[in-house]
Amino acid sequence: MVKVLAKTVYYEPRKIGTGKVGLTLLERIEAEWSEHNLRKHEKLIDRMLVLAHNNVVRHLSSVGDANKYVFSEVEAPGLRAVVGEGRIKDAETLLFLKPEPVTRIVILRRNKETDMLEKVTEISVSKELWGYETKIELPQDMEWDAVLVESPERKRLILKEEIRLPLREKIVEPVKPKTHRKKQTKKKKTKSVKKKRKKRTKKKRKKRRKK
Repeated sequence: MVKVLAKTVYYEPRKIGTGKVGLTLLERIEAEWSEHNLRKHEKLIDRMLVLAHNNVVRHLSSVGDANKYVFSEVEAPGLRAVVGEGRIKDAETLLFLKPEPVTRIVILRRNKETDMLEKVTEISVSKELWGYETKIELPQDMEWDAVLVESPERKRLILKEEIRLPLREKIVEPVKPKTHRKKQTKKKKTKSVKKKRKKRTKKKRKKRRKK
């Protein structure tokens, strides 16, 4: 048996900024810790993913998925499985592929003479907040070309053209029509075959009468 640790967390939106400059980040709330024993198996990671998925579904059914994310992390020695579901309202921009703590946000503008990006303003992050899907609000009269978002692990430069997420279309796989087997057409019996069968039945009847 392998002992695994399952952790479920919520991410709820928190808006930061001053005046017309704003950005939606996430506050992380730890919901539950639990230990489980799983059998040793070649596909242990698959079992961990199933456990994480079940935790997410269970928590979403109890608290709902309105304006929040639920993530479940299952860890074993040398393995880690993460499953997350949910959404926040009006999300337009993807900061990171998974929630990461944000340390710095800078609004940048390109200098036409030097072609370098220069700081316009900075949004201070006073407490631990996380970045994932977000909405960045900037005044229409502000000249800017990019937003720099930093986490302890990486720096993410979002250009003006990338500020909105692509439309999320529901992907539906076409269902192949069921192929019905063609019924085997019975061959029409020829007249000669019919006559032979009639003769046989007549002979049988005569024998029965003799008896």
